[in-house]
Amino acid sequence: MASGGELKRGVATAQKIEIDSLAARLNEERLASGSTHVLDMMFGAWTRKDG
Repeated sequence: MASGGELKRGVATAQKIEIDSLAARLNEERLASGSTHVLDMMFGAWTRKDG
């Protein structure tokens, strides 16, 4: 998905990407494919050392 980097770097324009409908089009494609879409994943770990 266009994160803004494509636009900032001049790789694409908002008109070419059709940014106003991009999210809807991606969602339609995801639903039609019957697949699972995993958004950003974050993993974290915490520890504490006593003493």
